[in-house]
Amino acid sequence: MKRLITSTIFFILLVACVAVSKMNITQGIGGRVTRATGNQMPAPGQQKPAAQGISTTVYIYQLTNVKQTIRKNQSPFYTTITTQQVMQVQSDNDGVFKAEVPPGDYSIFVKVNNMYYANRFDEENNIAPVKVVKGQVSISDMVINNEASY
Repeated sequence: MKRLITSTIFFILLVACVAVSKMNITQGIGGRVTRATGNQMPAPGQQKPAAQGISTTVYIYQLTNVKQTIRKNQSPFYTTITTQQVMQVQSDNDGVFKAEVPPGDYSIFVKVNNMYYANRFDEENNIAPVKVVKGQVSISDMVINNEASY
């Protein structure tokens, strides 16, 4: 089981690195948007289904704290984001996206069912944080897993 998890993590990192190497940007945010659905629980002798890359719009905002949004209950869905939108980019059919942005701290979202979606936080409740450093591409993958069970 440990070997399977290690292999899966290595594969995901490899895909992300290959995807970013095709981006032709030298500074900003890059990554992959995937959708996970159905039963994601590991079971003996079964591999969980691979997440599928999807084409969608990725919204990049100034670093956004939960307090700067209107959130739907305690879900990863947001109806309003009060920080400034910096950029929006389209991911390709494999879910790969890239955005050339200046150094700084950002939050990334996608839209699901006409609401903003992000399911990662840091210890200060900043949503899907990404730090861009001068001359580097920061990797920030997003998994849309609102229809998955774990």
